[in-house]
Amino acid sequence: MSLAGVTVRRGDRGATPVPLDDVSTRFEAVICQRGVVGQPIVARSWASLKSQVGDHTAYSTLRAAESHFAEGGARVVLSRVVGPAATTATLALRDRDSRTVLTISAQAPGDWYHAIRATVTAGTGNDRVVTLTLNGETLVSGTARDADQAQDLIDSAGLVSAAIGAGVWPIVTISDQALAGGSDDRASITDRQVAAALDAFAENQGPGSVCASGWTTVAVHTALAQHAAERNRFARGDLPDVALAATLIAQAAQIRALDEARYIQLLAGWPQIEVAGVTVTVPPSGVHTGREARTDREYGPGPGQPCAWTFGEYATPSGISRAWTRDEREAMTEAGITILVADQGALFAEDAITAVDPSFEQYAEVAAMRVTMAIHNECKAVLRQRVASVIDGHGHLTASTAGDIVAICSRWYDRDALYGDTAAEAFAVQVTADPSGRTLTGNLELRPSPSVKTVELTITQIAAGNTIEGS
Repeated sequence: MSLAGVTVRRGDRGATPVPLDDVSTRFEAVICQRGVVGQPIVARSWASLKSQVGDHTAYSTLRAAESHFAEGGARVVLSRVVGPAATTATLALRDRDSRTVLTISAQAPGDWYHAIRATVTAGTGNDRVVTLTLNGETLVSGTARDADQAQDLIDSAGLVSAAIGAGVWPIVTISDQALAGGSDDRASITDRQVAAALDAFAENQGPGSVCASGWTTVAVHTALAQHAAERNRFARGDLPDVALAATLIAQAAQIRALDEARYIQLLAGWPQIEVAGVTVTVPPSGVHTGREARTDREYGPGPGQPCAWTFGEYATPSGISRAWTRDEREAMTEAGITILVADQGALFAEDAITAVDPSFEQYAEVAAMRVTMAIHNECKAVLRQRVASVIDGHGHLTASTAGDIVAICSRWYDRDALYGDTAAEAFAVQVTADPSGRTLTGNLELRPSPSVKTVELTITQIAAGNTIEGS
């Protein structure tokens, strides 16, 4: 229903389709002032991100996301991390007998929402004028004649919602009363909560880099690599900002032992940026993913360009926190660590390698994994298009699907992102349909790097009845 009042809107410009071959999105689990929990928070600029989750604080882990945008990234998707005992701020609007007519609840946990305040003044008869403010700015204000209208009015503010209680309208007047009782319980956050926050990033939200720059532990890096392997993404692990190379090599060895080691890049050497005349050290993955995104945009389309192997210098840092000897750097590289270095005023990543041992059967460098991500996403979309297709007995479905996937791989081969003297050496495609199991499966073998090793992909669409249906 139409209500009198003014609602102040903040936020993004709205969803923009992401090309299937775009792997430049940064997915990150973060601690921040505010924002929904368990749902992705999408932003296309630092200003948009701040409007949704707040600015930097002493406890937030947003520096890498800001660095991603500053270095050239264009899209970030966040998942907010809170402690196990997080609570949501509330305010009860009561009747004359102190029974609750409406409970105003913040949209998410945290004490930031205590800044939202409510005023209720008397109108004509039983009418009430309800006003919500945030730091002195009106979020919404209007006249309500009953609890339903008041609920609609409060819900329109965007940062809160209202639930109707057992009390009887009208509500009593109050003056500038704050929501209370909210906490993000951040002191109790452990690796477990960080790993759980990654579940907000469903595979259908697309490929990209998955990160948790506030955490440098083996447990979190393991969770990132496993997430990446399961959901067609590539993980970036920020190693601790320590000087002892042996410490970093020992941590990398634990990640290298994982089955998912090729799905993560370990980064060492933290960039330094200048903020209001003060030097601040930031996690390396932020500038790194931002620079990759800019390279994709400038030399693309897509990540499969030669420059993606050594994609250039960082633009925003003033220095790197650590400098290792040549012998230490060689040992770290052998361990699967990508090192950020400063050399004669230039700041860049010395290599772009995954954590996996190069002798691994399907070893691939970072650029190859990014190309594989993009091809996987495009091929998955082809299989999704067969949602209403009949599994025929003459192979028409498998032939048409295989043709579409071959066309995708051929385009990447023409872009010099798949290697081989011929297309047959660069990739192979096989599509099978199982009428009894009601599945359509695409099997791909790719050579996304100059080595003779291939990366194998299996992409399956599950059916119901005798037609293919989304999985």
